[in-house]
Amino acid sequence: MDRSRLNVVTLGVTDFARSVRFYEALGFERRLKATGDQIAFFDAGGMVLALFR
Repeated sequence: MDRSRLNVVTLGVTDFARSVRFYEALGFERRLKATGDQIAFFDAGGMVLALFR
């Protein structure tokens, strides 16, 4: 039987810049900065964390 896995977590945030700083301070590395201030993708060790406005 295949085990379910969590690959991506997407969070909607009201203060995008503050949320990005928060996750960077936790040590998450932001990827794909070309997305600008609309969406942020973070490498979360085998999982992707995405923030959007």
